[in-house]
Amino acid sequence: MHCKPTMQTPATEESPGLEATLCKAFFDADNMQASIATLCESNQWPADPIPNTIITMLNNPIHVQVTAVGWQAFKGKEIVFPFHAMSEAQRSVFRDILTSVDQWNVYEHAMVYKHHRGAFHLHTLDVLEAMCSMILATTAYPDKRMRVAICNILLQRVQSSIHIDKGTQAALNKRLFAEGPPEPAASDQDMIMAEDHACASQST
Repeated sequence: MHCKPTMQTPATEESPGLEATLCKAFFDADNMQASIATLCESNQWPADPIPNTIITMLNNPIHVQVTAVGWQAFKGKEIVFPFHAMSEAQRSVFRDILTSVDQWNVYEHAMVYKHHRGAFHLHTLDVLEAMCSMILATTAYPDKRMRVAICNILLQRVQSSIHIDKGTQAALNKRLFAEGPPEPAASDQDMIMAEDHACASQST
């Protein structure tokens, strides 16, 4: 499971709750990277779409709010996972929820589930690993050192808003670089280029 109950009554295996069901459908190991990409692409960020998406995902609990265009996934934040961008399996989850659950607060522009079972937050390590893995796997930048430098820049921007403890940082490096630490960027010019590429990767 890539999200966790952090207060009130945790979901059980027999009755996992809507938050846990949606977390599994959208943010498990098979879907996390695609969901991050969709949230980056489908919402209008004034700047830095990748860090802003990650910060929103980590700072705010999973929320069950449905609008005309999709799922507003994080409490208090108007970023939406559009229905048209969902896989058939994900749309099926929403069809089941909408047809089987009748406990909604209905507003002019949205429906909000009445009985949230505590605050479900995504795991920091899983989200950061997915973000970095996407950058490290891209073919847009053949030089691995450049990809690592871009990851570091994006992580620094996330850390400007979210505390990432040393244990999480160490675990992230272990997951990403099991074969050993990457070579550092060769020069200051490499870092300047990486900064430019990090900006470019967020604008495309």
